[in-house]
Order: sequence, then C-alpha cells, then structure tokens
Amino acid sequence: MRVEPEALLRELADGEPHSGAELAREFGVTRAAIWKTMQKLAHWGLDGGATVTGSHNPVSDNGVKMVHSGAAPLTEEEIQGLLAAIRDGRFERGDGRRTHRDPREEYFAARMISDPLCLFDYTMESDGAVAVITTSADRAKDLRQPPAYILSSAHGGSGRWGPAIFRYFQVPDDEFASSGHRPVAKRLFEMAGVTPADVDVALLYDHFSPMVLMQLEDYGFCGIGEAGPFVEAGNIRWPNGSLPVNTHGGNLSEAYIIGMTHVREGVEQIRGSAVNQVEGAEVALVTGGPASIPTSSVLFTKDA
Repeated sequence: MRVEPEALLRELADGEPHSGAELAREFGVTRAAIWKTMQKLAHWGLDGGATVTGSHNPVSDNGVKMVHSGAAPLTEEEIQGLLAAIRDGRFERGDGRRTHRDPREEYFAARMISDPLCLFDYTMESDGAVAVITTSADRAKDLRQPPAYILSSAHGGSGRWGPAIFRYFQVPDDEFASSGHRPVAKRLFEMAGVTPADVDVALLYDHFSPMVLMQLEDYGFCGIGEAGPFVEAGNIRWPNGSLPVNTHGGNLSEAYIIGMTHVREGVEQIRGSAVNQVEGAEVALVTGGPASIPTSSVLFTKDA
C-alpha cells in the first residue's frame, strides 16, 4: 500500500515560516524527478530543500529528508549502473541465483519497495552456509590449498554514526551520506601500510545497492559524492575496470549469506581460483555490513 504524503507536506509548509525560514516553492514530483529537482537547489539560489517521503510502510517510517545546497544525490541510472556492473559477470560456478543480465527495462519496471529503492535494490531470500578456517601463517604453509593472508582488519565505527540506517534522522551532515565505514577504512589502511590504489578487487557488502556506492567513497576509491559517475564510467566492472567489485555477484546476485560469500570470494581471488578472476590480484578488500556500529573490514593478500 502506498501512503500519500499530503499531510506531511502541509505540516512542513505551515511550519517552515514559523522557524524563520523562507519557503521558496512547493510542488509534487515523481520518484524519478526527485533527485534531479534536488540537484537544482544551487541553480535556483536556494540554501536547501526537503523531500517528503510518503511511500514507506509502516506509515510511521514516513518523514522529511532535508537536503542542503551542493549535495550530490544519486540518480536512478547511477544506482542501476551498479547493479548492471555486478550482474554483467559470467557466473560460471552456477551457485548464484541471478545469473542473467538484468536489462534497464526490468529494473525501471520493478515494484517499488521503499522510494527510491525498487525490488532489485534489495537482497534475495537465500539459504546456504560458508565455512572459514583461520590459522597461523606457519600452519597455513602445510595445508592443501594456497592460503590468503590477513594483511589487516578493523572493527568499529564512529559514535556519531551510531544506529545509522535504523535511526538516521540525527546523523550530522558530514556523516549522513556514508556507509559508516570511514573510520574503519582509515584504520584498515594504516594497519596494512597500503592505500586504496593498492587494492585489486573489492568485495563490498551489498544488502542494499546504495550502500555499495557509499562504501566506494568511504574507502577512498573515489571522492565523496562521486560514486555515481565512478560506477557509470565502468570502473567497477570485471575484467577491465580499475577496481572490479563483487566479482561473484554479491548479496544482490549470488546469495545473501550475511556477507560470507564475500569472504570466500576474497580468498579465491587471492588464490587465483575465482570464477571471474581478476588478473594478478594480490590485495582483496572484504567489508562487513554497513549498518549500525560496529562495522568491519579485512584486507587479504597473497604474501605473508
């Protein structure tokens, strides 16, 4: 059921003048036009804007999203570009669920779940299991399979990020458009003595598609607000992108086993046995779910 937001819009319009703010204009737009409208704030000479959300269930989850001038919202095309890049791979192993290429028409025609995210922006219901053996570097040398060594790992987050996507209305501006991984990413690279440029393949936790875009920014693979163009330019595509992402299909296209398939893929990329192998991969990044703190990540490497 779609709940119309007229009451919220009316309250917002009535309340703004009482707060000392000048209400420039109010109008209704479609889902596809919301982000384009917000991008024109600076063009109109406005300091900010508000989007009234009226598509959530339960109704209590509806609300008002405040956007400041200069923000860089993602377009539907940029979000869809992420999904296309992940699903464009050839999943020859055969244990993935969505193994066909997902055309734009299918994405844009999909059922809306929570505006602006549609059916394909969410993970699938999956059953499965992944086992991981962790041992010392000395012991690993005698095992049957080549090991993937842990270069560094980090676990935690920013207190300002707090409960994040579950209670996001009080998150400060500089933390709002984030996956919550920025302090974890900083610590991870410091411990390893490497930079984002040293990462050959990234397995980014993808329970919701926009969170991958935010992680690309939080880990320094592109600037803040630049993930959309970064993806559209083909950078995360296998095999020719500068940073192939979720080469196994990820939560969105292989299976949602709470991110453990990402760990398996990271190990296989380092071993050189992955389905969509990144040539010469020596450093693999694996991240844990961007949600409330703590978040986590690990770097795998070929050499001890």
